[in-house]
Amino acid sequence: KSLSKMKASQVAPAAQNQTKQSCKTSPKLSTIYSMPDKPQLYSYFHSSCSWRVRIALNLAMIEVEQVPIHLARNGGEQHSQDYQKINPLKQVPTLEIDGLVLTQSVAIMEYIHDTHPEG
Repeated sequence: KSLSKMKASQVAPAAQNQTKQSCKTSPKLSTIYSMPDKPQLYSYFHSSCSWRVRIALNLAMIEVEQVPIHLARNGGEQHSQDYQKINPLKQVPTLEIDGLVLTQSVAIMEYIHDTHPEG
C-alpha cells in the first residue's frame, strides 16, 4: 500500500489534535502546534538519516521549517516528553507534512516520491 494513500493514523500516532504545549529542551520546540501550515522537519545536523531526507526534500523542491533536535545535549532532546508526543520512537528525522507525521527516513522519502514524482 502506497504511503500517500495511507491515513495519518496508519503512518504514525500523535501530533494530531495536540494543544499548544511548552518544551524545556529546545528553543525551537518552545511551542508545538498540531499541524503547521509549512511542513516541519525535526532533525539533527549530524544524522545521516536526516541528511538523506533533507536531500530528498531539496530535490523535490519542498520547503520545510527545520526544527533542530540535538541528540546529545542534556541526554538527548529526542527523549523529551514533547518530542515523544511527535515521534514516540524518539528518533530523527520526523516530518510533519500534509496532515501526516512521518517518522522513518525511508518512509519519508517514499512519501516525497509518491507525492512529488517530478522531483
